[in-house]
Amino acid sequence: MSRRIFLRTLLAIIVAVFGLLSLSGDLYAQGRSDEAFDRVAEVQDRHTDALMARPGVVGTAIGLGQGARPVLLVLLQYGGVPGIPENLEAVPVRVMVTGTIYARGDMTSKYRPAPIGASTGHPDITAGTIGCRVTDGTNVYALSNNHVYANENRANIGDNVLQPGPYDGGENPGDAIGTLYDYEPINFRGNARNKMDAAIALSSTSELDNATLSDGYGVPSKETIQPYVNLAVQKYGRTTELTTGYVSAVNATV
Repeated sequence: MSRRIFLRTLLAIIVAVFGLLSLSGDLYAQGRSDEAFDRVAEVQDRHTDALMARPGVVGTAIGLGQGARPVLLVLLQYGGVPGIPENLEAVPVRVMVTGTIYARGDMTSKYRPAPIGASTGHPDITAGTIGCRVTDGTNVYALSNNHVYANENRANIGDNVLQPGPYDGGENPGDAIGTLYDYEPINFRGNARNKMDAAIALSSTSELDNATLSDGYGVPSKETIQPYVNLAVQKYGRTTELTTGYVSAVNATV
């Protein structure tokens, strides 16, 4: 093979390789991001127990790294936790100091129907927030936290839930707006893998509204979407009222 033919062949290979790299980037932008997220989620699931067994680690999540590629986040109680790997199974690992994560509730007037963001709670707790009204197509439910409606796993299905919460003057049974229907148990072990703090109470449209007070965001969209990093969000809470922010990580286990 002559030197000129060799150089042309080499140049063609280089162009082809860069073309493939460019195509790979385009494919990623057009849908490979879902595959990359699933890959990180699989690695996260395999390593979360071991990571959370380390002192100072309070959870894991999926965030975005260089080039907006998903990375595994290790959530820390404090900075400087030793032994956190830089990658796991070729997935980049980053740390995020969140501090200790607590399951705790934190107060307002009596409303009927009760709006989103109003004070609420199980008779044996202080008070929390009605997150929103949800439905299974037939019944309506007040969505809140386990620690608000299920008293950190200590309540019984069928217990009354009040509006306002007891701390704000709610009394059982006169201020009941429904009954505890279901909740996700919270595991309080040091290396527990909790993915939600949630409970629902069976209610009715006469007791429970589907909008915030007038200084809030009103009626939320009926469409539910998958969260993603940097998604703008807002909430209306009993103590904080309207707050806004963005999603910094998803798929968290704490």
